[in-house]
Amino acid sequence: MNLFKNRPFALLCFIFIATSVVAYKISLKAKFIGALFFLLCILVCVTVAFVFKRFRIRAIFCALCAVSILLPILSQAVLVDMRREKALSYSGERILKVLVVDDGYASAFSSEYEVIINEVDGETVSISSGLICDFSGELNVGDIAYVRAEVHAVGEELNGYTRNYDEDIYIQALVENTDALVVISRGNLNAKIRLGQLRDKIADYMDDTLGEEPSALARGFLLGDKKDIPTETLRDFRRAGVSHLLAVSGLHISVIMGALELLLRKLCAPKGIRCVILSVSALVFLALTGFAMSAFRSVLMILCVYFSYLFVKESDPITSLFASVAAIMLIIPHSVNDVGLWLSFLATLGILSVYIPLTELWHRRATKDVRGRFRAVFEKVFFALLLTFVCNTFICIVVWSVFGEISVVALISNPILSTVSEIFTIMIPIGALLGNIPVLGDMLVWCVSVLSEFICLVCELFSSVGGAVISLRYGFAGVIITLMSISLAIMLVIKLKRKWIVIIPPIAAVLAFSVCLGVYEFINRGKYKSVYYADDSNDMVIITQGYSAAVCDISSGEKSFSYGISGIVSDNMATEISEYVLTHYHKAHISSIENIFRSMMVRKICLPYPEDLSEFEIMANIVILAAEHGVDVEIYDNGEGIYLLRDMWCAVIANREGDNSHPEISVIFGNAEKIFSYIGKDCGDTQFLLEIKQKSEHIMRGRH
Repeated sequence: MNLFKNRPFALLCFIFIATSVVAYKISLKAKFIGALFFLLCILVCVTVAFVFKRFRIRAIFCALCAVSILLPILSQAVLVDMRREKALSYSGERILKVLVVDDGYASAFSSEYEVIINEVDGETVSISSGLICDFSGELNVGDIAYVRAEVHAVGEELNGYTRNYDEDIYIQALVENTDALVVISRGNLNAKIRLGQLRDKIADYMDDTLGEEPSALARGFLLGDKKDIPTETLRDFRRAGVSHLLAVSGLHISVIMGALELLLRKLCAPKGIRCVILSVSALVFLALTGFAMSAFRSVLMILCVYFSYLFVKESDPITSLFASVAAIMLIIPHSVNDVGLWLSFLATLGILSVYIPLTELWHRRATKDVRGRFRAVFEKVFFALLLTFVCNTFICIVVWSVFGEISVVALISNPILSTVSEIFTIMIPIGALLGNIPVLGDMLVWCVSVLSEFICLVCELFSSVGGAVISLRYGFAGVIITLMSISLAIMLVIKLKRKWIVIIPPIAAVLAFSVCLGVYEFINRGKYKSVYYADDSNDMVIITQGYSAAVCDISSGEKSFSYGISGIVSDNMATEISEYVLTHYHKAHISSIENIFRSMMVRKICLPYPEDLSEFEIMANIVILAAEHGVDVEIYDNGEGIYLLRDMWCAVIANREGDNSHPEISVIFGNAEKIFSYIGKDCGDTQFLLEIKQKSEHIMRGRH
């Protein structure tokens, strides 16, 4: 497809982006050695250009390539590695002075904040961090507080739990009780907080005008503000493969800017004036999104296009795309690790390099015999399917390496919601601005509300389909995706006589994956895989079959322990929890189960019958959480059989003999072929347990 033909600047930007990725992974020492080497290369190229005029152009281009490699190495070393090492040196229990800049999540049982650490044990610093409270915190944006917290490296502690921030946050502070937190000042503002307050005012205005539920989704579409969207709705969007609709990117910005440009054209504004107004509007829009990376990429690309319009007749979108991403990585070096930026970049690259050429080829060669509405409808559906297929093909390697699963219903859900989403995005600002006008405003608000409900309903329907999401953690999946990505990259760079050949690698990959998955399912049909997972005194048995998992929780409800469940389930190729069995009650189970509901698709939770009032209160809170997240609830008696997956069952036996209020837990699992059991650490060798041992093929002696 000759991606870099006659695009030298795009090639330089590509070298810069590729080097940024490599530099992010290598050590600080290797970065400095590489920097010295490429600095020497630049000096050699400059010398050759000065001495040998014949090789001047090649030497200058080689020098520019060396500069494109040198810059990301230096920026990564200075702005990422050194700052990370400084931040990580504060691991351990510390006394922190923090400024709250954003409230990421809050519930009745736990709270999370984004903070700037101003002091560590009295030492003045300035470090961005996450603050996680295992209780309902009372912090507000702008508060300055002293906290006694356990400081952890992000992704290295708390069972691999990684808070997904857009900023360069390398540590997170865990506060376990309210006595460790003291607010000393309120109402402290900086630029980020003021911008957040402006977004909050816009949110309040939209809530008043559009209504709270439509406004929550509208702000997700328009501003990327997802904090008021119910977690089950976010889960449905993810499983339906349309999460990109809630990440402000090229789709949203092009719709808004396109509508604004159309209005300016109707007002007969000159070309130069239009470019200036659109550029300023794009920057204001970017600020309102909180400078999200996907929006950042889209706005910079638009600015490149508008800037080129002022000086040349045509701009090159591919060069603008590479230039915008390279500029982001130069300005914000840690953005190389931002998944949203990569998804936005690769999807846009697929549209520009494959989708647009293929649609142009279709229009040139399509038969003219079929006329009228049928052809128009067919082309619209075909192009929507093609667009979804191309975008998913280009982002597939990121989805595989980061998420480990992919939505198979996205090929249908995206075409259905694409046009509706464009209309919804246009209607949001119109409805918000004119919503207070009698009659007209009521009609506009009603339209926004209906579109919002329709989008959520479609996502919920596709999400509830069994097998809506397929795991990519099979060994053959990585091989297929890697080979497809390499072959696709080669085809983009070389010249192809027939452009449609570029679609062969992804089609071959889909066929190969389908065959391998079919063979795997045939070989493992009806087979179960059980995993016993222990962390200190927390135990868990996970049984997987196909894309479903059954979880038996035998823990004290430590929240940090629950972070590992989604990883264990997905590592065993399951994408949802069909049954979550709780064996007994601890107060901490409320926050840990809430975390699981937020991160995983859970169909049903099975709760033991409470023995006293305190257990009843815990059960009631869990039932409320289940209702909020659309999870079915089943209450079982001690020793009662519970059906799991297709033809499995389990029975929880809680022995409460003696003065010890904590029960001794045993769990029997079985199907028509075999029985295996879990026996807790405190369970003695009673006659009943001896019988269980005799009948069980396998016995797990637990720690709990």
